[in-house]
Amino acid sequence: MLGAGWLIHPVLARNTHLIKISVDFFHACGTIIAMKASELKKGMIISDGGQLYVVTEVEHRTPGNLRAMYQTTLKNILDGRIANRRYSAAESVDKVDLEAKKGQYLFHDHSGFHFMDMETYETIVLDDEILARVKDYL
Repeated sequence: MLGAGWLIHPVLARNTHLIKISVDFFHACGTIIAMKASELKKGMIISDGGQLYVVTEVEHRTPGNLRAMYQTTLKNILDGRIANRRYSAAESVDKVDLEAKKGQYLFHDHSGFHFMDMETYETIVLDDEILARVKDYL
């Protein structure tokens, strides 16, 4: 089965084609960088509540006499759910560094979907639950 720390990015997996199917795998390198919410940028991957999210939108707001805040729209990497989070400017946010790897779809059996790491030729098996949204595109 897929080792700890490996993820498949469903948005990238959806961009497959019928002739040669390849999927981007990401491995969490264990590098988590604490940064201020004011440093958030679109496309960053952050950890919030034990989940990994891609920042899809960041908006700076200063309502009236109140302190500045950042309204963000986040997309969960694993299940694609959208979440709206509000951070104060000085609040700490955990940025996560991921390593991208190319994988090629091999076959599906009772244990899951089998992919091959294109650099090491290692076989990676993903459960049906992980690929629920994109398995019809493979």
